[in-house]
Amino acid sequence: MLTQLPGTNFLYLPGYDSARNQRQPVMDHLTCFVPGMLAIGSKIFNRPDDLKVAKGILETCVYMYRSSATGLAPENWVFPDKVPYNPLTYGKSEEELEKLPPRRRLGWPSRKKIPHVVQVTATEVPNRTNRTLDPPIPMPPGVAPRDRRYLLRPETVESLYILYRVTGDPKYQEYGWEIFHAIEERCRTPTAYASVRNINHLGKGYRLNQIDNMESFLFAETLKYLYLLFSPPDLISLDKFVFTTEAHPFLRRPWTDTFIDYKT
Repeated sequence: MLTQLPGTNFLYLPGYDSARNQRQPVMDHLTCFVPGMLAIGSKIFNRPDDLKVAKGILETCVYMYRSSATGLAPENWVFPDKVPYNPLTYGKSEEELEKLPPRRRLGWPSRKKIPHVVQVTATEVPNRTNRTLDPPIPMPPGVAPRDRRYLLRPETVESLYILYRVTGDPKYQEYGWEIFHAIEERCRTPTAYASVRNINHLGKGYRLNQIDNMESFLFAETLKYLYLLFSPPDLISLDKFVFTTEAHPFLRRPWTDTFIDYKT
């Protein structure tokens, strides 16, 4: 199921049409909880390869925010579902792959099929909120938003919070800060927060782009995970708590089936 995009560090997890028994070249924002799930599993079961996959999927989720005009992500997006994930070729450029023995290039398309991705300068794609992150690359061929609504969903910031707690990499905080600013700028209203019709719509009449609807999970999950992303790591430590799918923290039981003393 897992798909890589040649020349980038993006990993996609496509949907599956069980009625037609076929994969769909579409990835939903809802899928972006998977990086956090894999990261926790990689730490508990000592599976570093799972953490590598988690980082790749999360980079895809974050990119769909950073590459849009508003800094918000679409509900889902399409991508070229051609190259299955291969840990030997993932993240490598065409030049790097040409140096590998042919047997290690399995699953890599011919030269004509490899999209040419060029890193742009900061003047071409300005970094909206800070100067510690590189600007996003141009949209790779075959990648595009499908449903352009932004519905205040929490899955990406949930994974940002977990990946930051697991790795300590501050870039996940920077990603979260960008998303928070975009929500404040494009979703806030005089009384609440609104979903957005088109993540690529800009202009003075941006309120016309807002949908008269606010999901309850904005406060229950999205803003909660953003708050925790910038909180000290001992606040609801992932070593002592586990979150439900609705972001409610519960004390974890150790393998001995007795409660952890959360005060120690």
